[in-house]
Amino acid sequence: MIDLGVEAYASVMLLSPSDTDRFRASWRVEIQNADTSVEPTRPHIPGSPDNTVSGIPPTAGQLSAVRTTLESRQFGDPIIISNNLDYAVALEDGRSINHAPSGMVAVTVQILEAQLSSIVSSS
Repeated sequence: MIDLGVEAYASVMLLSPSDTDRFRASWRVEIQNADTSVEPTRPHIPGSPDNTVSGIPPTAGQLSAVRTTLESRQFGDPIIISNNLDYAVALEDGRSINHAPSGMVAVTVQILEAQLSSIVSSS
């Protein structure tokens, strides 16, 4: 389950648009309760022509921190991956100029469901 949680975190980050990287850096992983913290405002750094870059993978340090958090999980504890910036839902739903083309969470859920179905059917 730890690997699946790390993979889910990596996927939402990879699919997240980034202008100042604040949104990507505000993804949080916790056990039982959502972490409602967010990254502080960062200065604008021009990126691509629309100032949006996706496809940036999480760093080894970020993945290690998530893995450490998930290692404390007990069987049945929910893993909560959240982003509490006020524009997170708009990005997910495509109601922003800098939205993720197909959402970040929705695509990640589809990927994980397919993987779980494959595991179950091969058992």
